[in-house]
Amino acid sequence: MGSLKLALLGASGQTGLLVMQQAIEKGYHVTAVVRDFRKANLPPPHNLLSVVVADVFDHASLAPHLKGKDAVMSALGFPKPAPGAAVQTTDDFTRAMAAIIKAMGAAGVTRLVSISAWYTDKATRAGQLLYEGMWSKVPGLPAVLDNTAEMEVLIQQRAAEANLNFTTVRVPTLTLDESTGRDILASFDKNWADGASDFMPRADVARYMVSCIEDKDTYGKHVAVGVTYSEEETLTVAQRLFAPR
Repeated sequence: MGSLKLALLGASGQTGLLVMQQAIEKGYHVTAVVRDFRKANLPPPHNLLSVVVADVFDHASLAPHLKGKDAVMSALGFPKPAPGAAVQTTDDFTRAMAAIIKAMGAAGVTRLVSISAWYTDKATRAGQLLYEGMWSKVPGLPAVLDNTAEMEVLIQQRAAEANLNFTTVRVPTLTLDESTGRDILASFDKNWADGASDFMPRADVARYMVSCIEDKDTYGKHVAVGVTYSEEETLTVAQRLFAPR
């Protein structure tokens, strides 16, 4: 494709910023789609960066900014339901993805790379230490994970009718550590990455997402990713993340 033109949703988030940085470093032009320019924590101006404002739940708002792009990338995240809320469910991920896919169709874009999560399949959660020991105990997180699973189903269902070449990147618990620089383990159509640790730097997630844009082996796949830490490194990361504050 040469110098790719990308539309990046969730560009001002912790993972999105790293995706943007790494894509620009590869010489790709990034159109950062943000929900509120005033609140967006974006890097200084760059000749390979354009910033636009759009409503991620409105395909008509998104479509003009996707036209002419080689791929759409989503690093979107949404708030968890508040602890104690009467309704412990969310549909933010499915509503946004429905709008994204419809906008892609209107703009004639077929390549989609979206962040997702380990354990989207409920049947795989039982007995998994990361889920049962940590994720299930975080208020609102199971609801977010359930809606992420519904988002994946939506993508899969729309793939054929929208001529969509998608890759969802399933991730474990994310950290703000620098990239490990290690090989990224990738397990296709699995709910966790074989041999990987329960933690992964966002920088490594960004590295994988950017690397798979043109990788046709990832088309139509849900890819669980991770990196390997030693037991000592795992303990250090866990103590830092879960220390009382």
